[in-house]
Parts: sequence; structure tokens; C-alpha cells
Amino acid sequence: MSPIDTISETTRIELKQADELEAAGYRDEADLIRMKVYLSNEIIAIGTFSSVSGLIHSGIRNVGKLAIKEGVLSNKEVKIVWGKGIEKQGKAWEEYLKKILPKGTIDLNDIKPKFKTFDSLLPDGTAISAKTMDTVGGYKDPKRITYQLNKYVDDMVNFTGDGKKGGKRITERDISNKEMYLAIPYGTSIEQIQAINKSMDYAKSRGVRIILKEVK
Repeated sequence: MSPIDTISETTRIELKQADELEAAGYRDEADLIRMKVYLSNEIIAIGTFSSVSGLIHSGIRNVGKLAIKEGVLSNKEVKIVWGKGIEKQGKAWEEYLKKILPKGTIDLNDIKPKFKTFDSLLPDGTAISAKTMDTVGGYKDPKRITYQLNKYVDDMVNFTGDGKKGGKRITERDISNKEMYLAIPYGTSIEQIQAINKSMDYAKSRGVRIILKEVK
């Protein structure tokens, strides 16, 4: 069976709609629909489909240094409790990412609790920031989403150093690359994805990569 045969009818309709929009000159609107298809975890099946070029164009298929699964992540594994504070939302995401960190990674919170801006430093000098955003709760407004994500990016760009006084410190000289792993809940709207994509473009312009993951 061809991979194309495994695509649901709903996805076929959405991709057809995206192609029609692009043909009519609405490239941005077409890309947004394709982003939603990607986040629905059918990107593997449509890897050879012509519409995938729109996803690559939009930048949504950013690949980071961590070997994270493609598509929607199962919350049975991630264990995020949305809207319940940093311990049950942010910390859960940090713990999930720790499972896929390469050997030799430095846990920056071991150097100093509540280390500024970043959570981990990979052996190759890539600094990792783990972020969550409850787009079905506190962050429904697309403008607020873009504002907050851009602020996170600015914090990453402007990082100069942190650590224990008189002890080990990590400075900007120790960092070669910067990546933000952003987890959002399943069901994030196209308008919200568009807001996130604006921040992804902003981040790219400032030398930061945002890797977006939807959690269901």
C-alpha cells in the first residue's frame, strides 16, 4: 500500500484546500493548513506528497539536536497537566526532554537551582530551553502568544551567564547554538499556530531555533 493511501479523507480535503488557496495566491493561508496537518501526526504518511513543500517553506519542520519523536506526542509519556503551574506543566516537559538528552549533557539546574533562561547544555555547546504554553488556557490570544515567545527568544539572545557565586558558571562563550523546545496542547488553533510561526521566524532571525511539539 502506498503511504498516500493511509491518509484520512479529512486530511485529503485539507491538503486539497491548501493547494487551492496557494493556486489562488494565498500562500500564507495554505501553509497554515499544512502546518495543522503536520501537527496532526500524518506528516510521515504524506512525506512524498507535493503539499509537504509548503511545510518546509513555512519552517514548521525545524529539526533540533534532540532525538525527539515526530508528530504529536502522547501525554501518557509527557505527563503535562495543563494550567496547573510550573511544577505540573513546565517541570513535566523538562523531565520528558531529559530522557532524550545525549550523554555528557550538563543539567544547568544542578549548577544552580532556577538557572537563568536555559535548562541544559549539550556536549556540542547547544543550550536548550524547555518551554510550555497553554494555548487552550491562559495563552488563547495570538498576540499574547507572539509577545511572550519573542520575550523568551530575547532572553536567550541576551544571556550573558549564570551560576553559583565562586563556583561553576556558564557564560555565552560556552554556548554555540540555542534551541527552544516548545510544547503546546493538542487542539491549538490555526490562528495560534500562525502567531507561533511569527515567533519562529523572529527566533531564526536572531540565531535561535524553536522546535514546536503538540501534546495530546
